[in-house]
Amino acid sequence: MKLMFTRVLYALLIALLMASCTQKPQEQILGKWKDDDGVITEFFEDGSMTMTNPNNKILGSATVTGNWIFLEDGRLKLSFSIMGMTNTTTGAVSFTGENTFEIKGEGKSSKMTRISS
Repeated sequence: MKLMFTRVLYALLIALLMASCTQKPQEQILGKWKDDDGVITEFFEDGSMTMTNPNNKILGSATVTGNWIFLEDGRLKLSFSIMGMTNTTTGAVSFTGENTFEIKGEGKSSKMTRISS
């Protein structure tokens, strides 16, 4: 009986440790990411972000700033301004590991790979 109690206690402790190590999406997304098209997006802790397209055909390298937030339903909302116009997009995010995630929304999908924390 004592052995069974000890095993249950260890199992509960392991489960608690695993749950405490799981990061929230708001923490996982922080850092610098690159998508399949070479666009580099950096998410900051204060909810701001930058997007840099080094291959912009018109401007060469172009950077825009904006804001990000996870909505209550778990979708990611991005808002940024380009030439005085505010653009907002929302998509479902699925993390496929510590260094990759995919965002799907509005008929588009982008795979992001971490390039720095």
